[in-house]
Amino acid sequence: MLDIEPRLANWARCMRTHPVRLRCLSLEGRYRSPQRNMWEVPVPALHGSMDLLDAWRIECGVNTLAYPDRLILRLHYCVRARSQTVRSTLRKNGRHDFRDFHFELLRCHMALIAALELTQDQTSNKTRTWARLCLRTSTESV
Repeated sequence: MLDIEPRLANWARCMRTHPVRLRCLSLEGRYRSPQRNMWEVPVPALHGSMDLLDAWRIECGVNTLAYPDRLILRLHYCVRARSQTVRSTLRKNGRHDFRDFHFELLRCHMALIAALELTQDQTSNKTRTWARLCLRTSTESV
């Protein structure tokens, strides 16, 4: 089994570091123009200890998860919310209530590992389907 905890910690660091909160850093931010002076010292990455590609893969995997799982992972890792806060947020959104937070977190880890094993096309299709469903329900409520 893959050790998902360090990858999720890396993803959360990237999400917290982006200027727009809860968005991954872009790969374009690492681009350096070939026209600049070659004798200059290259600008080190601001967040050199982060693996942006892996954070992007985790973000794509999280986007394919069911809403409660996605919310649990984002609140626990990115926002660093306590388990009571996660429970109350899920309850406010009309989602299930759970007793054992660690069991739910482990279940979310397993769902994410399964989502990371999907191909890029499968991930895109799941994300597209979820976005259509969200857009349809938001237009129906208006």
